[in-house]
Amino acid sequence: MSMLLSVVAGQGGIKVPGAPGTLSLSAGSPTQTVITLSWSAPSDTGGGTVSGYQIKKDGSVLVADTGSTGTTYSATGLSGNTSYSFNVAAINEKGVGADGNTPSLTTAAFVAVSATSGSPTLVSYGNTKAYAFTSTGSITFSAGGTVTVWNVAGGGSGGAYYTSQSANGGGGAGGGLSYTTVVDTSGSKTVSVGNGGAGVTYPRGGAGGGSTFEGTATQGGGGGGGFDPFGSLVAPTTGGSGGGGNSSNTSFKNNGGAGVAGQGYAGGNGRFYNASPYQDQGGGGGGGGGAGQNGYQNHNGDGGAGKADSTATGVSQTYCGGGGGGAGYHQTSGNPTGGTGGTGGGGNGSNPAEGNGVSGTANTGGGGGACGSSTSGSGGTGIVVVSFTYQ
Repeated sequence: MSMLLSVVAGQGGIKVPGAPGTLSLSAGSPTQTVITLSWSAPSDTGGGTVSGYQIKKDGSVLVADTGSTGTTYSATGLSGNTSYSFNVAAINEKGVGADGNTPSLTTAAFVAVSATSGSPTLVSYGNTKAYAFTSTGSITFSAGGTVTVWNVAGGGSGGAYYTSQSANGGGGAGGGLSYTTVVDTSGSKTVSVGNGGAGVTYPRGGAGGGSTFEGTATQGGGGGGGFDPFGSLVAPTTGGSGGGGNSSNTSFKNNGGAGVAGQGYAGGNGRFYNASPYQDQGGGGGGGGGAGQNGYQNHNGDGGAGKADSTATGVSQTYCGGGGGGAGYHQTSGNPTGGTGGTGGGGNGSNPAEGNGVSGTANTGGGGGACGSSTSGSGGTGIVVVSFTYQ
């Protein structure tokens, strides 16, 4: 009997816990539907052991007992652009204690588009929408928020030679690429899509144009190196970067342009190979997913590979093309041999299109092929994809 009275007396001495420490709220991920709660354990446990917490949302019980002594919780499945209040109470052997403070936080708004120009293609997957611009236009947000931007600039064109029996440049560059998160969008925004570099007769290929959206910019691919009428090579520019050329019957050559981090890889170097019938090999242009190869022995450099990704539209697709293939001088041919234009996989310098460089693939920033007997391949145009979560 005395032992039973002692146990009852011991339990009677326990009280419900005091209020937990200050509750704070922060945006979760995604910010439109998740709020993260954080608090500290109560200093007054009521003489018992805290075993969990009760969480209320807008005055109603959201979680009766977390069953854990952890002091964080993520409230999910919320609505966008809506204010929510929360409070937390500790639980011990005696029961649920006092509520703590009651802070409020408004979830982020879901992005909404009211108008576009430039005829972008709309792709929806899950609860994400993506507007793909293949030409310059605009997008008007009726409700601003966070968007992800995928920029691909225009590809450079291939290099060229001035006369027969002389050198010609390496392949043009693959266009640049970048991922950018733009946090605050509202109203009408301009989307600029970079053009590809124009094909040339000599010497260096033209650089591709950059693509921009809301202060985010991607540099266009550089043109391939080429041989000018004064008997010297003109090096490729930097950018997504062109391939290097070289000159016939001399050891003089160009190296490929340097790439820009996150925008395109370096172009390959040209090579002089003094062995009949092969004389000169141009380097391949850098691509979105790899560097251009160097020219070597009787092989012109291949362009760097394109970059395939599903982030932009939810479908795996090459949105940053490869570089153009290099072109070299072949003694038994009437003219230097043209490299193939850049596509998703990059231009192939070893199996070229005789006589002309081939243009890079449009809307991927593909690099143009180096010149064969007339005009080098032009660079492919770029693309800008604006994607966001919607409810």
